[in-house]
Amino acid sequence: MREEHPEMSIERLCRLMGLSRSWYYARPVAAQKKAHKDVELRDAIERIVLEFAGYGYRRVTAALRRGLDCEL
Repeated sequence: MREEHPEMSIERLCRLMGLSRSWYYARPVAAQKKAHKDVELRDAIERIVLEFAGYGYRRVTAALRRGLDCEL
């Protein structure tokens, strides 16, 4: 959420999501990196699907593995 809404304070974002600020700061760095990689993968999938609308999940997976957009 922080990346999507940089204009909002951490305090406000946590309050909107019903979390404490200590939860935000206590998250492991590995979880943050995984979340970032997940977003990158989602974006890569979306780019492939938009470019090749007829592709199903098998072709999209193959395209990702071939490196058309990113590494899987």
